[in-house]
Amino acid sequence: VAELVGVCAGRGWKTRRLAVSHAFHSALMEPMLEEFAGALDGITFGSPRIPVVSTVTGEPLTVVDAGYWVDQVRRPVRFADAVAFVAEAGVGTFVEVGPDAVLTPMVEQTVDDAVVVPVADR
Repeated sequence: VAELVGVCAGRGWKTRRLAVSHAFHSALMEPMLEEFAGALDGITFGSPRIPVVSTVTGEPLTVVDAGYWVDQVRRPVRFADAVAFVAEAGVGTFVEVGPDAVLTPMVEQTVDDAVVVPVADR
């Protein structure tokens, strides 16, 4: 990762190391998948009532079930694809809901002239 950060810096790209407790979306999450699936067992998921674009596929969700969420833990995040899909649909204003404005600069780098508003910033 440090080597990749150096390559990015050499290209003039900004990077930001995230302070996270686990290597989410990697093979290191494999040991918890079965238990996570069990924790979701019995929960009924409804179809989205408003359009929701998946960062697993980069396309709109049609069916959400426990399998989707288990898969989401392990699969690569297609954040740029999801943001691009939404932008191509005509969205130009984004709101980041979370404890910090981590994704705001990523949206700004993905969509020209995007208006991005974080609700919280450390």
